[in-house]
Amino acid sequence: MKGTTLSIPPPFVHIGPDIERERLGEWGVLLGRRRYRWIDVFVLRLSLSHKLKDVVEERYGQHELWDPVGISIPSREAARRSTTLLDALVPGDLLITEKRLAFHAGARWAATRRRP
Repeated sequence: MKGTTLSIPPPFVHIGPDIERERLGEWGVLLGRRRYRWIDVFVLRLSLSHKLKDVVEERYGQHELWDPVGISIPSREAARRSTTLLDALVPGDLLITEKRLAFHAGARWAATRRRP
């Protein structure tokens, strides 16, 4: 899929009420559900590690109730490792920082629309 951009529009994203807004951008895995043109994020499972490799591995790990839908990392790391993240995550994943919300569109990160 390298070099190919998804032809679907970025989804609307709903951040659930149990996620503290000030925690977005901390190292962790986003858990929730995907549905047509929407991604619901219900849980931010914080990581004990502050290494990108470990957070990505946790994203692919087993989760009880919800599906992994992306990761949360600090904005400075997202800016520094944007290309690495495109290779490490799968198209359709979310990347949330304390400053932005992005959708993995294959060859690039696309802005998403957030809904309360």
